[in-house]
Amino acid sequence: MKERILNVMSHMPSGGMALHGTSLQNALQIAEKGLKFPGYVTLVPNPNDSFFRYYWDNHHLLDRFSYPKMDHSEFYSRTIGSILYAMGHSFKHRTHQAQINAEVNAEPAMVIFARWEGDKFNLVWDDLWIPHVRVTPSGYSRPYFSFGVMNFRSGPNEVCAIAKLGQDEISKIEAQARTLVSGDSIAYSFNYSHLVCDALILKTLQLIEQLTFLENKPDKILFL
Repeated sequence: MKERILNVMSHMPSGGMALHGTSLQNALQIAEKGLKFPGYVTLVPNPNDSFFRYYWDNHHLLDRFSYPKMDHSEFYSRTIGSILYAMGHSFKHRTHQAQINAEVNAEPAMVIFARWEGDKFNLVWDDLWIPHVRVTPSGYSRPYFSFGVMNFRSGPNEVCAIAKLGQDEISKIEAQARTLVSGDSIAYSFNYSHLVCDALILKTLQLIEQLTFLENKPDKILFL
């Protein structure tokens, strides 16, 4: 998987891609009107981009603890961290937005932005002190650090894809989580969160892969 992700992202637009987690309802509004400032996004840079390499290698020389060597494992781990960080905003938005705008049963979504003209998304910020932890089924955990977070304003023409989890998928995940426990509400919540994360991570990676091997910006927004 690591090799596949690295191969995909080595072919991305030079500046990489940006991710914004929200509800599906809001994602559709962003697709229509763009992302207004301040709009927080996480970054997935192209590992071969000269700007990204220059930035990272210089910081690696100065601070090897905060900026470890950017090998395949590190890039893969930080890609997952970027998705998880954006996903965290998605779930927060889903709860908060439901209270304010009466968005009942809001569906989590990930908006993917990209530019094929060579503009830079990967103005990498250091958010190493905000670990993004994804708990594994075995009960162990590890921190996933992202590539950074930035304020971002986008026009609708830069929205390229939306990954989403519909109510049918969420219902299936709920049923699957229940089969893994026997009436233990804490274990159910643990398994449910893990399965939702996995499902949205996979869809986001699949859409990034689809976008990457297009020669130009797609004619219409991709949904998965």
